[in-house]
Amino acid sequence: MAFSGRSSLLSLIEQLIEVNGGHQVTAGTVRPILVLEGVGGAGRSEVLDHTWRKWGGRTPTARIDPLAVEGDPHSMREVLAAVMLGLTTEVPDFAVSFPRVVLANIAMEGPIEGADAAARRRAMVERINGYRDRGAVQRLITGLFTLGATYIPVPGVQDLVPVAAEELTQRLKWSRLRAKLVWDEPLEWFGHQDQDFRHKPVDALITLSVQARQERVTVRQDVDHLLLAGLLADLRESLDRTLNRHSNAVVLLDNGDAPSAREFVRSLVGVRNELRHKGIPDDPLVVITTSGGRSGHAAAEASRHDPGWSESELERLGSEEICGRRPAAVRVGLDGLAVEDVQQLARSKRWPGSLGSSDIAKRIHRLTGGHAEATGLLLNRLEDQPAQVDDLDQVLRSQVGDREGTLERYLLERVAAELTPRGHIDERLRDDLITIAAARDQKEARVLAPLLGDRVNAELVLFTSTTLWSARSVRGEAAMMPFVRFLLLRALADRPVDRLTGWPKIFRMLEERLSDDDLGGRLHHQLALGYVDDVVTVLIELLPVLPTKKWLAMLDEAVSTPNLAPPDIPPQPR
Repeated sequence: MAFSGRSSLLSLIEQLIEVNGGHQVTAGTVRPILVLEGVGGAGRSEVLDHTWRKWGGRTPTARIDPLAVEGDPHSMREVLAAVMLGLTTEVPDFAVSFPRVVLANIAMEGPIEGADAAARRRAMVERINGYRDRGAVQRLITGLFTLGATYIPVPGVQDLVPVAAEELTQRLKWSRLRAKLVWDEPLEWFGHQDQDFRHKPVDALITLSVQARQERVTVRQDVDHLLLAGLLADLRESLDRTLNRHSNAVVLLDNGDAPSAREFVRSLVGVRNELRHKGIPDDPLVVITTSGGRSGHAAAEASRHDPGWSESELERLGSEEICGRRPAAVRVGLDGLAVEDVQQLARSKRWPGSLGSSDIAKRIHRLTGGHAEATGLLLNRLEDQPAQVDDLDQVLRSQVGDREGTLERYLLERVAAELTPRGHIDERLRDDLITIAAARDQKEARVLAPLLGDRVNAELVLFTSTTLWSARSVRGEAAMMPFVRFLLLRALADRPVDRLTGWPKIFRMLEERLSDDDLGGRLHHQLALGYVDDVVTVLIELLPVLPTKKWLAMLDEAVSTPNLAPPDIPPQPR
């Protein structure tokens, strides 16, 4: 449902994956991490699903969701295990192998400690030699892949674990004479790590074995950094052996705001930055992740860039703008579908002869502003009950399939859940989100901070989310997407009016905090409080006084909030 109108984004993704690229991503240039941003239901996961269906059998591809099971993994190493499993799965002409990462996991099996350096080296060598046998290595890889499969939302992935483990074991380097695994080359890598280090390889693995058990964040990040460096080295080596290679390996990382996903992106950006300084060729890995706004900022901060574009701007981006600056991450905000796109979706449905798909599409787009999931749900509901096309309010209040609650409640909770890193509904954050919907824009929302139940979350999420505040108010400030605000205002209107965070008290608070010269804002809040006659009187008085353009702008500002005020607002003192 979300792919109508996404042609520019899908074109960019194809150019990132293809070796030869195109006008936006030319051959031999860096492949930045692509971060898809948008409010809940904007169609981010659907873009990943589409890419998976198209490329999953053509190039090594890993489809990963850290939130696929209850509770997010604390470490990105579980995400890394899922990446290894996904990229190992057999694809014609490709044979991806991970000798460095496997050797690292052998070292991390347990800490090797002690005062005697020689004894520690002997112990590590003995451990490595213990994994020259096929069965031991395959059991270790099976354990890794079993863990990683938990985070791959692909049906039947658990059945692939033993097959993939056997395949990866076979792809490792074997001694032809003794049918034993040879660890010489990956072991040597731990000495230089592609950065001209002069470590003793065995000593480097001993240090890794100790650090892997540490809880300190900086030590854990050092371990993750080394694992990512090994993964990229393995990928370069594996894909360099592929003859006439036309595509890169792909990681599709959903819910990129989850802590483990953010750590994966942070480590990847850090490793790539270091390798570029050493002149190491760009790795053949394309990473596409999704975000409610957090991970995109993290990736941009790590790369000292903030390359944020809307989806519609992609058509105007050339190779100089995306790759010429060599950004580590490109943030793309998913726009709402255009009315033409909704019309195309409507034409795919069956309608009674008395209804035209264009008229249906226009009504839906007028309500949703092209919000992808809302558009799809409304079209599906109207296809089943076309008589409700004249009562979209009733459609929003209807139940969604076998889910609990109404369609509008489901959409509102999708928006609220996407603002949390673990994708769960935070009741206080949702209530605070409804409260600040009364504000016309982000700047005015801060006036309502004293009413919020979770001030910390508000500062960290509600007041800073680029996806929540992805539109512009009539006065040019960052504002909520109109359809999202519409849903939230409907929820606000359903609150008891005598609550501290009820409709009348919130809008009265906003009116009292206005500056004396903000007449447009004052008319707006008074209209929301039900003083229709007073607002009309002021506008009539100003009509002969103000220039037409300025008067119309003030009218737009006054009526920018839908008329959703509850009918039982008690009289307010003037």
